[in-house]
Amino acid sequence: MSEFFDISSEEAIRKAFQRLEQRGKIVRLARGIYIFPKKDTLLGTILPTAREVAIAVADKEGVTIIPTGDQALLQLGFTPQVPMKLTFVTSGGPKNFKLGKRTIVFKPGSSKLFAMRSKVLPVIVQALKAMGKEAVTEAVIQKLKLSLQGESRFVLEADALLAPAWIRAIIQDILTQSPST
Repeated sequence: MSEFFDISSEEAIRKAFQRLEQRGKIVRLARGIYIFPKKDTLLGTILPTAREVAIAVADKEGVTIIPTGDQALLQLGFTPQVPMKLTFVTSGGPKNFKLGKRTIVFKPGSSKLFAMRSKVLPVIVQALKAMGKEAVTEAVIQKLKLSLQGESRFVLEADALLAPAWIRAIIQDILTQSPST
């Protein structure tokens, strides 16, 4: 909504959004976050996922986010459980907001995590932190290998240096075992 404040006054913009919402043209998801609803003849209004909303908020604020904990485990296929509280580390400041019954949390993260050039390795780091060193089995290693397919070996080797020592060792072992990665 703030993107329109240079067009008119804040109050006029709020009123316009309120009228559009009353007419069903837009749906308010959270304070300042609106969408054009997708309609389905069978399902009715289809809302975006909480993850899609988090990504949109991050884009709007010009920050990078990386899923943590259960969300990282879900994204990598280690769990089918969809968390009610989505927590992301962010390159920006902290932020919490409700999306229906779900909560989205942005918490500041390590600059090392955001210095990684790989898109998947920061998520792997967060997932491994969530599961803990003791839970890393051969099955976990195999799933990580699949997640890393298609990533540049050069980038992964450099990014592994930014990971915590025990995670770095796992990534380096995977790279040693997989000459084609």
